[in-house]
Amino acid sequence: MIFFAYIAALSAYVLITALALFYVPTRFQGKRRRMAAFLIAFTVFVLAPGGWIYYERSYFDRLCEREAGVTIYRTVEGVDGFYLQGGGWGAAVKDFPYRYIEVQKYDGKIDQYTLNPNGQVVKLPLGKPSSRYAVIERRESLPTRVQRVEFTVIDRTNNETLARKVEFNRGSDFLRPWLSIASCPNAYERNFKDFLTSALKPATATTH
Repeated sequence: MIFFAYIAALSAYVLITALALFYVPTRFQGKRRRMAAFLIAFTVFVLAPGGWIYYERSYFDRLCEREAGVTIYRTVEGVDGFYLQGGGWGAAVKDFPYRYIEVQKYDGKIDQYTLNPNGQVVKLPLGKPSSRYAVIERRESLPTRVQRVEFTVIDRTNNETLARKVEFNRGSDFLRPWLSIASCPNAYERNFKDFLTSALKPATATTH
């Protein structure tokens, strides 16, 4: 349905552009006036949209080239778990090779998530985080529908930065509305689990 709506909108735009370029100028008297009308229509309907799309993509590509990627400053061995600021990550304890994950939800409450012997997620309310290591997530909206996402792994005892991962997400443009998002860096570097375990080596892995 969205695709057909896009085709209909694009067809209407092409029709309007064709009328503005080739029909409207004929309504003016004199060669100079017709040429001026054509140039104005060409600027409004062709150059301006195309230039904006080019600017959006260039801006996004520059951000990806200059800032996106993963940096590991120091690796820590034998980590049991970590503290994460941001809700909705509790069930992820099933996917990470750590004994627990502590999550500060959006309401400020902190819960610790572990797995029982049956592999079920168990939630334990905490007054404050107990983990030495924390993952801080920051999101920032930038121009041209770009979002900057940064994950920083720190040692809470001295606020040392152990690792950082920066990625950028961009909304679709006029020419490709079916692409809901474009992202960088590549899929391998975007893998949060690989990033985290590169900085915080799980205790389960170091005991084998």
